[in-house]
Amino acid sequence: MDGSQKSINDVILSRGSYRIALILNFILLAVVPLIIFGIIIATLSTSEMENDAAASSLTLARTLSAEIDASLAHAETVLRQAATVTGNRYYQSQSQLEEFLNALIKADSPLNSIYILDKTGAIICAAPESEHLKGFSMHGQPFFQNTRGSGKVFWASPFIDLKLMRMILPACLFFDYELTKATLV
Repeated sequence: MDGSQKSINDVILSRGSYRIALILNFILLAVVPLIIFGIIIATLSTSEMENDAAASSLTLARTLSAEIDASLAHAETVLRQAATVTGNRYYQSQSQLEEFLNALIKADSPLNSIYILDKTGAIICAAPESEHLKGFSMHGQPFFQNTRGSGKVFWASPFIDLKLMRMILPACLFFDYELTKATLV
């Protein structure tokens, strides 16, 4: 061997390359496993957080559903109460019936208004009092057609009342040849 050529052992054992070999070994043996471990932990914790979020959303949905069911059941009870009073003629005059219906709406009721319709679909009583609605026919409305003779409360499709700027959920109950229509707000 001549002096210009270095042996492989000399290159490997030289100071700079030995330091580089140690650094590379340290990176491979210490840092790479830490990176892999971090990726695994991040993946597992993300999955766990997604499961927690899904469980929280499901609990919230069930709670809201129970609240809505309770509110609708309360509205149906009030509607049936109005039907009982109206159907059994527990009032002496039209003004007494209107007072009762107004009091029913003002009490702890989810109802915004109640309309009593005759068998042809014309409004014969409105609460709150509204003279311009009396005689107005709702015969062609789907709630009137779907409720006739069923004895069940019919929940019509909700809509936005442009005057009140609120969502309205109509509920209707056919009784004693008359129809009670209540809008639930």
